[in-house]
Amino acid sequence: MKQKSGFSQSYYGKLRALIGSRLMLVTGGRIIAEDEQGRYLFQKRNDWDVWGFPGGVSEIKESLQECALREFNEETGLTALNWEPIAFASGAETEISTYPNGDQVHCLCLIIHVVKWEGVLNSASSESLNLEFFYPNEVPGIIRKCDVRAIEALCEFKKSKKFQLY
Repeated sequence: MKQKSGFSQSYYGKLRALIGSRLMLVTGGRIIAEDEQGRYLFQKRNDWDVWGFPGGVSEIKESLQECALREFNEETGLTALNWEPIAFASGAETEISTYPNGDQVHCLCLIIHVVKWEGVLNSASSESLNLEFFYPNEVPGIIRKCDVRAIEALCEFKKSKKFQLY
């Protein structure tokens, strides 16, 4: 979950102040950007120091689609041009996480596949240590379990052309 300088005044920040680190449902979006070589854009996250896909939690009055596309732009500097929703993730086995500060979240997340974008890749976001395209089996380090499952969902979507629920 994003924790900007204004986090304490955000919707989720105010909820956190009330409930502490207890498990909280959050809604959001995750982007799998795929280049022409079939590599995926991974973000080295500064909160957990692991690789994952760009994404985050929704703001009040923001759709999951708007959230995913906004987060993609904020975290990468890119604007998605050709994209398609491919899955909805809500399963506890992959979508419950505990952040290093102890905050627990259960994400309800729209997964969007992006194949065309514009802009210049920029990892200057406060949430990114690095941004790079990798084939999934060549990522140098740990990939979050929710992102491993998102790759599996994308592969199944490509085969079946059916929206994935997990």
